[in-house]
Amino acid sequence: MDTDELDQPRPRGSELLARELDAALLAVIRDAIVAIDDAQRVLYCNAATERMLGWRTDELRGGHIGRLLVDRDALATLSPDDDAAPGARHELRLRHKRGHIVLVACAASRLPREAGRGVVLSLHDITERRAVEAELRASAERYRSVIAAMSEGVVLHAPDGSIVQSNESAARLLGLTEAQMTGRDSMDPRWRAVRSDGAPYPGDQHPAMLTLRTGEPISGARMGVRRPDDGLVWISINTQPVVMPSFGSRHGVVATFTDVTARVHAEERLRASEERYRALVRNVPGVVYRGRLVGERVESTYIDTSISELTGYPIAEIRSGRVTLVEVLHPDDRRVTLDLIRAVVSRDATFSIDYRILRADGEVRWILDQGHVIRDDDGQPLWVDGVMIDITARKVAERELAESSRRLQLAARAAGVAIWHLNATADALHWDELMGRIYGLAPDEFPRTRAAWLARLHPDDRPPPGSEERDALFIAAGQETFRVVRPDGAVRHVHSACTTARDDDGTLRVFGTHRDITDEIEAAVERERLHRELMDSQRLEALGVLAGGVAHDVNNALTTIVGFAELARRGARDDSQLARYLDHVLEAGWRTQRLAQQVLTFSRRAPPRFAALDLRQLTLETLTELRASMPPQVELTWSLGEAPAPIEGNESLLRHALVNLCTNAHQAISGPGEVHVALRVTEDDGCSCGAVTLLVRDTGHGIAPELRARVFDPFFTTRRAEENTGLGLAVVRGIVRRHGGRVSVTESDADGTELQVTFQRAEPDDLVSTSPPPRDDVERGAVLFVDDEAQIVSLARELLREDGFNVTGAYTPEDALARLHAPGARFDVAVVDFNMPGQNGLEVARRVQELRPGLPIILVSGRLDEALRERAGRLGIRVTLSKPFRRDALLDALRRARVTGAPASVTRAKGHV
Repeated sequence: MDTDELDQPRPRGSELLARELDAALLAVIRDAIVAIDDAQRVLYCNAATERMLGWRTDELRGGHIGRLLVDRDALATLSPDDDAAPGARHELRLRHKRGHIVLVACAASRLPREAGRGVVLSLHDITERRAVEAELRASAERYRSVIAAMSEGVVLHAPDGSIVQSNESAARLLGLTEAQMTGRDSMDPRWRAVRSDGAPYPGDQHPAMLTLRTGEPISGARMGVRRPDDGLVWISINTQPVVMPSFGSRHGVVATFTDVTARVHAEERLRASEERYRALVRNVPGVVYRGRLVGERVESTYIDTSISELTGYPIAEIRSGRVTLVEVLHPDDRRVTLDLIRAVVSRDATFSIDYRILRADGEVRWILDQGHVIRDDDGQPLWVDGVMIDITARKVAERELAESSRRLQLAARAAGVAIWHLNATADALHWDELMGRIYGLAPDEFPRTRAAWLARLHPDDRPPPGSEERDALFIAAGQETFRVVRPDGAVRHVHSACTTARDDDGTLRVFGTHRDITDEIEAAVERERLHRELMDSQRLEALGVLAGGVAHDVNNALTTIVGFAELARRGARDDSQLARYLDHVLEAGWRTQRLAQQVLTFSRRAPPRFAALDLRQLTLETLTELRASMPPQVELTWSLGEAPAPIEGNESLLRHALVNLCTNAHQAISGPGEVHVALRVTEDDGCSCGAVTLLVRDTGHGIAPELRARVFDPFFTTRRAEENTGLGLAVVRGIVRRHGGRVSVTESDADGTELQVTFQRAEPDDLVSTSPPPRDDVERGAVLFVDDEAQIVSLARELLREDGFNVTGAYTPEDALARLHAPGARFDVAVVDFNMPGQNGLEVARRVQELRPGLPIILVSGRLDEALRERAGRLGIRVTLSKPFRRDALLDALRRARVTGAPASVTRAKGHV
């Protein structure tokens, strides 16, 4: 025994008994008891803890209680203050050892000071209770939905008789709103209720009040209620007492009622009809007769005079026997009718048969003959008392109904509507032929029961066995849309509509139709797809309008910023702080210019002009220019081969795509790395012209597999928004698709990513060279620079001054024309901005040509595209320049303009240029 234990005072017998009782109690109680110290480590837990949470006592003891908590924020509630009320309960979510969640009610109490610092937690498992409560709430919601959807009015009366709740049908039937009904009781004079005889209906005799007093349900009580519009509605009321906990468990009453106004009116009409019938009977309704069958003759001992009106023969001839009833029978029905009469007279006491007669005027009438056979003591027939009723109109109606039914079936078949009928009482199902076509079944394969029919439904649309929805599919009248699965696996969408009827014998029947709406749904899906494509197209058009609207101002500003920064950079030492600052300005300016160009390219909808060109030569020139702008830690290398790579393409778009590919590649490299561009040409293999494949590989961090499908989506990027716009690869995909090619991520891992672009190879003949014209020095001269931005004119003057050009600025079209008119003015080339106030640059260029034929013209624009180049070409302008521009680009444009010469003479056309 431990020495410390020996030093402790031995507990007395009562204390030992208390400890043993406490231990036994902790072992058998169902709640988990957990003791934790102030550091929230487990000191003790009872056996119920393992049963509740799956953790053994030795696994929990000494560990932090937080390992059991799903919500770590709940830790604070496990250490109450000393002055907190003991036993305060709150709910916790605990994690079972197997991983599922256990919801408990937790009560925390401080340990006595003499027992040490800590907290005792009592945990009661309420998981099942909460699930039951949730199910009860769901069930209540379902019942509320059912009551709201009922066509019957439902009203709940409080124990004092006042209405506390009603459904929409109740308010609608009574012409009130639910708010107007709430609070009323049966004594309210506004009801203006009446009995069936028209007398006022006392409020204390209301069925709901009787049920409140007696506790007995009432069924079928009839009452008339005046609606606010003075219309009288008759209702049939059923009541049932209910316990209402919100009123101290006292009894209230739920009353349901249906509108029986039509039935009351029908009963009134029936009573009136019965009165008329009795009067007719008293006054000999129809043709009343007494007679007997003698051989082939029917001898009448009495016959009413109305027989003359029925048959068209004089009553005297009939009573005298000159015209017998047998002779009046239709010749085609005579033998069958006489045999039927003999059989009835010899066998039955009463009879009802129908037959045809031929009137004296030749008209055919249908007769319903009903009567009673009078027999002697031996059972032999003595005579027959009966009445003959003209049912010609009914027969005509039946014939018209049959014809209407036949036409309905033909119309349903022509409209593709299938018809089915279910005897719900006997669970007998009947289909027409078109139902089989919808389900892909032959007549001998038709389902004959509800269960067999349900098996033909799509599993996701099939209600679970035994559910209310399963019966509702066949019993409740209404409409439903679901899918069916044919034997060949084909899925068809079906719209079903049905209604119910009950026969006099109580048989419940359901009549319904099916219509195959698969084509309609597929058409709707296609319309939705086209709508989305239209919205995407409109979004891109809106983006193009927005981009074009800001491109001029953005590029003008960039031209000034980048141009003067470039001039300043030329005068700064490479190792100076100013040089570093200016490098950052230039890099940001060109990055902004690329962003504007990407937005314009991405949103541009006009088709570009294509020509046969050498992709190898274009790639080599682009990479040579691009190498200088790459980050110093990234090396740009290429292996393009020696053979030409002919494709049909647009030089500007392809250069832009290649720059985006290389930019995307070097941005994926966080440190030193390499971007390598390779070109492969597949020769003609006899089936096609072959392919030209461009590969761009980087040594960056790679692309996660789940993101590879999204890298070409517009505005998708894995980098920060200030680092990337997410348009680069989307523009690449758009350009490649315009060229009939495809782009994909062929490889991506921790060592980098490779993108592959494939074009169809073109014939190598007549390739258009993408190389710029020779850059030999050309004679310097005078330049007329026309731009509404004074800063850009000043920039051009500074850029060209060192190269021996004399730049004269003009800021408006009128200013430019005035300088051309000035005496002694001589210009070797004109540079004209497209976006000029009042007139566009092409109009200005046309007027310049008229004043100075032969003067070379360069068109400058911040949103230069194929359409603008084509319009300039129609004026003979062969050199264009995009804003913002570098000094080298401006000099190159001047050289090319001087080499290519002046624009050709162009006749002025009507309208705008």
